[in-house]
Amino acid sequence: MKKIALGLVLLVSVASLASGQVLQSEGFESFAIGELDSQSGWMVLPGGNLFFVDPGMATVSSQAAHSGTRSVCLRSDLLTTGESLFAFKPVSPAIGTSNNLVICDFWMSRTGASNANFGGASYSSAGDFLASVTANADAGWVSLSWMGAAPAFITPGNWNRVTMVHNMLSNQVVAFMNGAPLGQFAGNFSVANFSDIDFYADGEGSSVAFFDDLSVEKTGLGVLRGKVDLGDYMASPLGVPITLKLKNPSNGVEVLSIPISLRADGLFSLSTGFRGTYNIEIKPWHWTSKTFTNVSVTDFGAHFLDYAATNGDADNSDEVDAGDIDAVISGFGATGSPNQIAADLDGSGEVDAADIDLAISNFGAVGG
Repeated sequence: MKKIALGLVLLVSVASLASGQVLQSEGFESFAIGELDSQSGWMVLPGGNLFFVDPGMATVSSQAAHSGTRSVCLRSDLLTTGESLFAFKPVSPAIGTSNNLVICDFWMSRTGASNANFGGASYSSAGDFLASVTANADAGWVSLSWMGAAPAFITPGNWNRVTMVHNMLSNQVVAFMNGAPLGQFAGNFSVANFSDIDFYADGEGSSVAFFDDLSVEKTGLGVLRGKVDLGDYMASPLGVPITLKLKNPSNGVEVLSIPISLRADGLFSLSTGFRGTYNIEIKPWHWTSKTFTNVSVTDFGAHFLDYAATNGDADNSDEVDAGDIDAVISGFGATGSPNQIAADLDGSGEVDAADIDLAISNFGAVGG
């Protein structure tokens, strides 16, 4: 009876596997320098006592960027106390309170010292507030949904990654700052949908806030989510195959092994029915693997399965050794699109001397 029950759990878990759906991805590199309002569906609205938005208050700027050369800039130094700015782009259609997660990722920073607050807040299509992560530009404290307590602090001026995971059905939010948990709290969407994540800044002095690399993703519960840095790979990560494995941490028994692919930003996302504590192994195609031990997988999933992979494993042995050099030499001169030839280690479209050099330079690397 026990074996049959375990088998049923495994079948249910595998049957529920699903990849996340990216609803919005904005790096702002294709935006024109200048006013943000009306670019690619973005809107800028006033808050508090501010009843109009002057030019220059909310722009696409080249002054600072987390990646690339552009970001969204909100100027607290052009506001007065009690005024605020909100910049957002609604997703369509809005996401209801069905059995799913809505995951918002973005990066934020600031220049100047003031008492201004800035951050991200989610809203429904009716304009109802759902949840927020706020940072103080001067003191660096971080608050959840404008609550009084400060569960964490950031270094003002640095780029900081905010992750908000909305469980639409349970009306709960889990938030993270730079991968560290800020806490879990009740949202405000028991009867509301999810429409957008707002960038906002308050007027309290000389601070200027920057926001970049926004991603809004809809997934099922129990999502396994991370980012793989492919290092010296010159092609796009899009479509690079990886194998994801779940193992029992007490005896190493494998309970799941499934191939998935990276997104263009290097992220992967997979929802499962598995709950509990597992060792999770990530193995990109011709890179070495990484195992994350004793990972707790809840309805909110497991996040930040991030690592920098070592290139050169052309024979998929999970070690860069003589076999890989032989594999590259054997394929020397072969051409094709990236992700077609394992021996094309650098993704140039050709197996050449650079690939041999790459395998030699990483010789001895072992996954694990």
